[in-house]
Amino acid sequence: MQDNYIQKLLNIKDIIVTNITENSETIEVSIKSTNNTGICPCCKQPTTRIHDYRLQRVRHSN
Repeated sequence: MQDNYIQKLLNIKDIIVTNITENSETIEVSIKSTNNTGICPCCKQPTTRIHDYRLQRVRHSN
């Protein structure tokens, strides 16, 4: 249920929420893609050889 809410909130499909960490100032949501293919950054073609996953930080303030 919480995974579905986070998917809708972030507008991201095909993910699994692996961890949620919360403190007084931030909420960190760790997710993993359920899709086993990616797009090659050089030739822009689909590939199953994924070499790296990157940490993305999103900041939102009111």
